[in-house]
Amino acid sequence: MAILLTGELENEINELIIAHRKLDIPPPMVAKWNLQIDNKDPIRLLSQSWVRNAYNYCTRFWGQFDSVGDDYGPGTTDLRSTTGNRADINSPLYVKSDAMGGGFGNGYMGATGDASRGIVVGTGIGAESFESYSLGSLITHGVGSGQVSYSDTDIPVLSWDGINDKFVCTYTRRFLNNSGDTITINEIGLISHLGNNPYLFARDVLSPAIDLLDTQQLTVDYTLEFPYP
Repeated sequence: MAILLTGELENEINELIIAHRKLDIPPPMVAKWNLQIDNKDPIRLLSQSWVRNAYNYCTRFWGQFDSVGDDYGPGTTDLRSTTGNRADINSPLYVKSDAMGGGFGNGYMGATGDASRGIVVGTGIGAESFESYSLGSLITHGVGSGQVSYSDTDIPVLSWDGINDKFVCTYTRRFLNNSGDTITINEIGLISHLGNNPYLFARDVLSPAIDLLDTQQLTVDYTLEFPYP
């Protein structure tokens, strides 16, 4: 579950990174959400819910080995798409997102109206699970009942923090409610498009949930921080 990112929590994360560096162990990647409705004060959250797809992708990419096992679960490295299809590609997975050039279709770059990749929102209230491969109940694109309008994903902002020795990459997407009624957003997720299929990499349940009133717009930033030793 995403938890409120306080100054105290930021300090704990920094201390953990320092401890890893002292032991010459690769520091952990940190993922953060920033949620803002119109011009109201933003809500900063720590994402804690990478799912098996994300770990299997990183394991296979770094290890450069073929698929292990024939299922989606413990002891396997296959991925499962948001439609439930299992990926047993017999070569190391890779993705070319074209993100910095504003290309849409791969990676986290969802275009206007595309709720199948990138940052997505939902109404599902089910508990988080490491085995998740889709949102509990994805909110679809549109202006009908229960729908929101998905914007383009902004070209990600990538920077090098030389003081803290880390790369910082932020993806941003907006969701406009023109449905005529309030929509309660209970979950947020991140979907990567690899090859011909979309794969959920993260799902965070929001507590409390966000009530997006009619005509309001929710801006969601997803920031990935990659500290170096």
